[in-house]
Amino acid sequence: MGAEAVDAPKGALAASQGLAELPRSVVQRLVRKMLPDKTMLSKDATSALGTATAVFVLYATAAANEVTRAAKRTTVTSDDVLKAIEEAEFDEFLPTLTAFRDGMLFVV
Repeated sequence: MGAEAVDAPKGALAASQGLAELPRSVVQRLVRKMLPDKTMLSKDATSALGTATAVFVLYATAAANEVTRAAKRTTVTSDDVLKAIEEAEFDEFLPTLTAFRDGMLFVV
């Protein structure tokens, strides 16, 4: 991702107000897959990661919706999501997201 700031899609910031966090158990299960075995995660860290995840989902949804609307369509597709992720300069996520979409990667 570049050093320059990326403008949030219209509505993404407004939608993040009053945002509900992901359930703590979901966040902990996801994070434990990435951390070494005896690493602990504080409640604050779990909460921050849950909120960050929810904000990212809102941002990606709003950006994908803008891609969809620019194409004069009303249904957001996986291609719209991938294009939005690319336009937001999150290119490092594209290979994993594309593999998941194409059925070559499974979440365990």
